[in-house]
Amino acid sequence: MKRVVLICFAMLGSSLTVVGQQTPADLVIQFLGFSEVSAADFRTALNELQSSISGIQRRVEAKRRDLNLLLSVEVPNEAAVGKAVVELNGLQREFQSAIQRYQERFKGLLTPEQMERVMNVVQARELLPAVMAFAAVELVAPPSAPQN
Repeated sequence: MKRVVLICFAMLGSSLTVVGQQTPADLVIQFLGFSEVSAADFRTALNELQSSISGIQRRVEAKRRDLNLLLSVEVPNEAAVGKAVVELNGLQREFQSAIQRYQERFKGLLTPEQMERVMNVVQARELLPAVMAFAAVELVAPPSAPQN
């Protein structure tokens, strides 16, 4: 399931990115046939994830800058470098926890039929490299952009 939702999240990208007139979140909501309540819950979960991840990413970037600074001196302070690495590892775990909470929340919104549709998307994604290769050698038409 973790892989399923990660793939869905990767497909969503930013909810602010517009595909035609709809955001990726709109397309997922439409594809899965979410009720208004489920759609609102999904949007809330996605917004909370994006906010959480954004904060974690800022902290990771700052910690990486600190680590690079620590490593840039001729004789790095091993204890400070080790502490920075441990803190970066902690931020990575925090990031994974945020993703996991989001995935569980998403999974809780799905009916069995919607879960089946998500699994179909996962299967299609696994075939995408082959489809692109076939398209590159003119054996099939390339995938089309999502239609509204």
